[in-house]
Amino acid sequence: MNDRSELITTSFNYLVDTYGFTVKMKEFDPMSMGNAIVVYNSKYVSIEIVIDRGQVLISIGKADMPRNTWFDITDVVSFFAQDIVVYEFIEKNKERTQEQAVMMQLDHLSIILQKYCSPILGGNLNSFPNIERIEKNRQNEMLKKFTRGEKNNKRN
Repeated sequence: MNDRSELITTSFNYLVDTYGFTVKMKEFDPMSMGNAIVVYNSKYVSIEIVIDRGQVLISIGKADMPRNTWFDITDVVSFFAQDIVVYEFIEKNKERTQEQAVMMQLDHLSIILQKYCSPILGGNLNSFPNIERIEKNRQNEMLKKFTRGEKNNKRN
């Protein structure tokens, strides 16, 4: 199995080359389902890219804020462009290996991040209060769905 943290840094090399980010952390564990994590930092923004059990996930936040305050990329992208499919959960099948599926996700998310999040990548954080509202609305909607589901299950 290839070092998936290297796959991340290759796919997102523009963060370093174009936007001046540095790699703060880079880990790969071939014994833990090939999970990997790379954290990029700039003066203003931190980005965490994780490969977890074959799925790629991205979080973005202010560089000086704790990780638990960062936004999922879906909330960030929805501020800049609604109705964009951010996560494509591509899986291994007869036509592609797990590594190919991961690379397809990395390539897709790399394009999405650069195309829709470039103001943030460049250090403009004016959108963060609006993104926070988007995140809270999404969380509230999920909570309502789960709460409704629990009520329906209790009736049955």
